[in-house]
Amino acid sequence: MRAEKSFLVVVLLLVAGTAPVAAAATVSISNFTFQPSDLHIRAGDTVTFKNDDDIPHRVAAEDGSFATKALDTDDVASVTFVKPGSFPYFCTIHPHMRGKITVMP
Repeated sequence: MRAEKSFLVVVLLLVAGTAPVAAAATVSISNFTFQPSDLHIRAGDTVTFKNDDDIPHRVAAEDGSFATKALDTDDVASVTFVKPGSFPYFCTIHPHMRGKITVMP
């Protein structure tokens, strides 16, 4: 019984001392769409935009909080979201392409 309590205390100390690790998500750009087009993440997470299309795309937030360079086929660009909120975005080259990232605390 004592060994079980000691083991439990060690496990609890290890878990309590572990800092949260930011997650990563990928948005694929393909056939003039963002997939997924509606993404929910946590503050501190990083989103990577990957161009799987045959033509360039440039991703920008409607509020101007982020913008990528023009992404050619297979290019990637990553954005880390620090603040909670809703971040609608679009392709500046093809403005009908739209998506939204919701950042939770």
